[in-house]
Amino acid sequence: MELAIRCPYTPAEWQQYYYLRWLILRAPLGQSLGTEQDELEDSAWHLAAFYGEEVIAIGRLQANSEAIGQIRYMAVKEKYQRQGIGHRLLTALEQIARQQGMSQMVLNARETAVPFYVTANYSLLGEGPLLFGQIKHTIMSKLLG
Repeated sequence: MELAIRCPYTPAEWQQYYYLRWLILRAPLGQSLGTEQDELEDSAWHLAAFYGEEVIAIGRLQANSEAIGQIRYMAVKEKYQRQGIGHRLLTALEQIARQQGMSQMVLNARETAVPFYVTANYSLLGEGPLLFGQIKHTIMSKLLG
């Protein structure tokens, strides 16, 4: 099977997409199902990495302004990490941002994800928000060429 990176289409694919987001990013913090979604879902661009019919990685791009996009909710299933899938997903989200006329990307990276974004040429800007009072973030940025 080949890896495909695209937007979820069917209700079942969307269910997998949001469930994976909750499973990786919210459940370990004791957050209930439903906390993985916010008020910007309908105005954002969503991508998932599919291995066959299985969603194995997810990410979202939102427009903070005409020029600035923000990457949110990036996650890769543990057994698929360190295989380049996250970088492929990030590159695809950056491409969408370029197509929308954005010239800069920003994100809040969990401490454990900072090295991943550094390898993708993101720069550290400073301390970011503390998620649910327990997960430190670093604000990072990248100019799109």
